Amino acid sequence: MKKSFSIIEIILAAALFVIFASGVIGVVLFGFDMNRLGGEQTIASQYASEGLEATRSIKNQNFSNLVNTLGTGISQVGGVWVFSGTNNTFDKYSRVISVSDVQRDLNGNIVVSGGIVDPLTKKITSTVTWNVSSNRNNSVVLTTYLTNWKGSTTATPTPTPIFANCNQFCQVTHSLPGNCIKSNKCIGIKSPNKYECVSPNICCCQ
Repeated sequence: MKKSFSIIEIILAAALFVIFASGVIGVVLFGFDMNRLGGEQTIASQYASEGLEATRSIKNQNFSNLVNTLGTGISQVGGVWVFSGTNNTFDKYSRVISVSDVQRDLNGNIVVSGGIVDPLTKKITSTVTWNVSSNRNNSVVLTTYLTNWKGSTTATPTPTPIFANCNQFCQVTHSLPGNCIKSNKCIGIKSPNKYECVSPNICCCQ
């Protein structure tokens, strides 16, 4: 009886050891995986940052070099950074630089849409992607704004608003739709500017 009971104890002890050991191994492997991902994240961030600094160098050569593009690469020619190709690759990392217009509201604040394009500022985005595993990707996205300070006396220029029509004026200035109607029918905000409105109609925001 005692011998049989001892065998059961051994089996239970072995089972508990396997469970405990599996848990420890899992924690260790998870730690290794996190360290690897952290290292990859650092490399990707540095690679993306290099893209922004290279674009800044291109801007310093001449602001007109910043032409809008959804994706470009960079390279050094004669020790000078230039835009080249559609992307860059380093080991398993792929980098794409994009250049886009910047819009500002009437207070000079940057807005996503509905503002006026600032011809002296460009938005630069550096995106680095890589494969973490066969079925998993990761990415790092860094963004900055570059200004043609040589073309302006202020660090953040406010462009003179030029509205294409009455509705755009009302949307940007009052966050209201705008229409061309007679003055006596306007119960909202009347604009002294006609924009595309033809007399006797005026631009009405309501």
